[in-house]
Amino acid sequence: MNAAERDSLIIGSVVLAALSAYVIDKRIKSSSCPISSLPPNSTITARSNAAGQQVSIAVSVKNGALVITARPQGFQSPVYSFWVYGPSGTPLSTQVVNGWSHIYGYGPQQAITVPVTQHGCYYAIVYARESSAPGNEYTNRAIQQKYEANSAVAVVTA
Repeated sequence: MNAAERDSLIIGSVVLAALSAYVIDKRIKSSSCPISSLPPNSTITARSNAAGQQVSIAVSVKNGALVITARPQGFQSPVYSFWVYGPSGTPLSTQVVNGWSHIYGYGPQQAITVPVTQHGCYYAIVYARESSAPGNEYTNRAIQQKYEANSAVAVVTA
């Protein structure tokens, strides 16, 4: 690869990354909830696992609670882990990592209900893997990438 091709590739990669960030940021801003509210290094885009399995998420507000539903694709027997980031990082459970509250996981429950504790922006993400997958995905990045899929961050104002 010559210098001009390399520079073109770098510029193209930067434009693509900026465009991806713009699309994500625009989607979140459209709900009046800025991406800047999330802690640094938060996962915000969907990722398939090595087998191509995917999970998407649906979030709604009903009767003063968030209803979060995982929608798996390609899994035989999925289990789920749900995480929520409350307004200004308000803890919603006793297990909090980098501002994200671990609500449920890994288990077969496909939908959960989380009481709304205060008015504001709630961000939610779901992780999925086969029930037969190894369970040490938090400490082993290679296992995480092989077996675990995650949704994009969903945003709702409650």
